[in-house]
Order: sequence, then C-alpha cells, then structure tokens
Amino acid sequence: MSKKPRFPIPRYPRGWFQVAYSDELKAGEVQPLKYFGVELVMFRTEDGEVSVLDAFCPHMGAHLGYGGKVDGDGIVCPFHAWKFNGEGKCTEVPYAEHLPRKANITTWPVHEVNGLIMVWHDIEGKEPEWEIPEIPEWNNDAWTPYWKQRWKMRTHNQDMCENVVDKAHFRYVHGMNIVPQPHTMDLVYPHIHMVTDTAMETPRGDVTGELEVDVHGFGFSLSRFRGIVETTNMASVTPIDDEYCDVRFSFTVKKLGWAPISPLASGRPSPPRSRASSRKTPPFGRTRPSSSSRCCAMVTARSPNSASGASTSTPSGTTSRLKTSMMASRR
Repeated sequence: MSKKPRFPIPRYPRGWFQVAYSDELKAGEVQPLKYFGVELVMFRTEDGEVSVLDAFCPHMGAHLGYGGKVDGDGIVCPFHAWKFNGEGKCTEVPYAEHLPRKANITTWPVHEVNGLIMVWHDIEGKEPEWEIPEIPEWNNDAWTPYWKQRWKMRTHNQDMCENVVDKAHFRYVHGMNIVPQPHTMDLVYPHIHMVTDTAMETPRGDVTGELEVDVHGFGFSLSRFRGIVETTNMASVTPIDDEYCDVRFSFTVKKLGWAPISPLASGRPSPPRSRASSRKTPPFGRTRPSSSSRCCAMVTARSPNSASGASTSTPSGTTSRLKTSMMASRR
C-alpha cells in the first residue's frame, strides 16, 4: 500500500532556492548537498565560478561530493579521475583515447546574488524564467553584515509563503498593537508586493512604522521594517525532501552614527562580560526565541491536515492565486 502524500500540492515548486551562502564555499572547494530529494554536488572553480550537478558519476556511480576534487574549470571523480566541467560534460578520461559521448551529468542553473548561492528548480526541466534581484543592502557599508539564523522544518514552502498575507499573526506573534491592514497588495507572477503600516509598543511608547514585503517565488523573500531601526530580513526556504525544508533568515540593520552595533548584528563574537556585571546574558543558541523563531515554530507545528495552508486570515482568493500562478502544474 503506497503512502499517501502529506501535501495535496506539488512538493517541489518552481523557482530559485538557496543552497548555501557564498562565504561557505571557497575557491577549489567541493561540498555534497541534498535538496529536492536529490543528491547533489557543489563546487567552486579556481576562477570563482560555482556549479551544482547531480552527485553521481555516470561511470560507476561514485558520489562526487565525497572525495571529488576541483581541477581547473571542472570536478574530478575520486574513483577513476573522470573529469566533468560545470555544464556536466565529461572533458577528460586520463587513461582513454576517446571520451564517452553519453557520460554527462545533469546540471542545475546557478545564480550567485546577495551573498547567496541559489539554484533553479523546475519540475518540467525548463530554464529560469526570472532572476532574483540584487538588494541595495548587500555589500553596503551603511548596513551591518548578515546575522544568520537557520532551521530544518517539517513544512511546505506554501505554508511559509502564505505567512506573508496572514495579517492577524503580525499582532499575536510579532507583537504589533494592531492587526495591520495592507494598503498595497500586488500579485503578479512570480512576485508578491505588500506594504502595511505597523504599530509596536516600546519602553518609550508606541512607535509607528511600515513593513514592506517582496516575495520572489516560493524560495526567496525580503521583509523591510521601518520605524524603530531600519531592518531587512532576507528569508529563503528550500525543500530538502518530501517532508522537510531548509529555512534561512539573514538579518541586516542600517547603522546609526550615534549608536554602537551589537556583536550579534555585526557578526562579531560577544566580548567577555565583567564578573561585576549584574546582568547575565544567556549563551548563543539559548537566548529567548525571537518572534521570527516563534513564527517558524508555529508553521512547522501545524497539523498535517492543514498542510494546504488555508488560513482564515488570508485575503479572499489569495491562496488559490498563489497556488495556480506560482506552483508547478504537475506533481
């Protein structure tokens, strides 16, 4: 008896998805990956180009992510030194006079942008239809380096994307004083653009501001907060297999000339605290969960019966438009 799929919609959407940060892969390095239920290998050439291929050598099935080495513009298999370029084509067999014509490996389109390594997935094998835009905060001295958070979550990209248009959760999860009413909501495949006013309670009283969200497919979104301190959160959600997603949040804060930047925001380790200090700070990883962490936890804890993501707070018709316009048409 076959197992009933947990999600009633295609598991792997079409779009760009993060598989690593740029600084996690140095020139000449090789890394194994697993996303979309597929074993993959990622490598960066000495010239800095990143390639992602299916992991197994067509010769005898060796996993190129374990023992494979970068040589020039390609990767060399650890079994018999067959070499494949970034397009998956076999370019060298050191002991053979002729190259096997069918010895090719499936390649994945790669786009390195905003400090992220993204790959394109399409259930029908089509080429990329759009690109992830470069954001002005990236590599900008006026903004802090990314503060990175990461979770492995039992969820679907659909659930995470619908979170954007779930108005009520902004009050009860993120602590707004109001249930925001977006004054801008544009849905044009593959882009969602939403802007809403915000109101947050602080020790110095209520502070009003604005939240602007841009979603590009089911794998990448930007949330820009204005009012207290300008903050941008770059979120990526990449399917690992039929059950789990790899979720990364990358926060950056606009620097203030009169205020020091905390070690967490700057990416630097915390300095040692004096024993005389009366305030104790929990070690990293044991701090009080942020509202973003709580939001992720709530999404992954949802009942399997609600996996389709239907939400009473979602604007009428939005869920169906998201599914029909942004998901692949076949399972």
